[in-house]
Amino acid sequence: MQVNKAMESPLPQSATASPSSSRRSYIPFIAVMAGGVIDLLTKEWAQTVLQPYQPPIAILPWLSVRLGYNEGVSFSLLSFDDPAAKTALLIATALLTLFFATWMVRAKGSERLALAAVLAGAIPNVIDRARDGRVTDFLDLHIGDRSFFIFNLADVWISIGALLLLSTLLPSLRAKRVTP
Repeated sequence: MQVNKAMESPLPQSATASPSSSRRSYIPFIAVMAGGVIDLLTKEWAQTVLQPYQPPIAILPWLSVRLGYNEGVSFSLLSFDDPAAKTALLIATALLTLFFATWMVRAKGSERLALAAVLAGAIPNVIDRARDGRVTDFLDLHIGDRSFFIFNLADVWISIGALLLLSTLLPSLRAKRVTP
């Protein structure tokens, strides 16, 4: 079937999309902002209410709150005392966050939502690190007295986003591998 060129809209497809699909396209951006604000507010709460190096306060048998700071990357890896190294880490994480933001703008569907979750955590962690030179952590996952790690809501958003992204990308990667 041939399409009459005169009937095609000169506007980009996004400009001719239905209002409901247009509203849906903003959902990932709203999720990024909401997740970021919630994370920053809970970090502020933790710094106001909790004292560093104090015993944890139990919320659930396996989850407590206690104030901690992460000067490195995940799980305090690559912690640096050198200000130049801290600056380099901040720049590297900001660039990685910019990469994910660019990817999210170009992505569609569930891939875009997964990247929004990653960014909802990455952006406030970059803000936290830029402001204090470290990231505030306050959620303590443990079994009995054995603590596994202390984290924040941004880490939860990043983990959820990474799992969603893997579940979105793996099927297409498998299909490419099978196809000769």
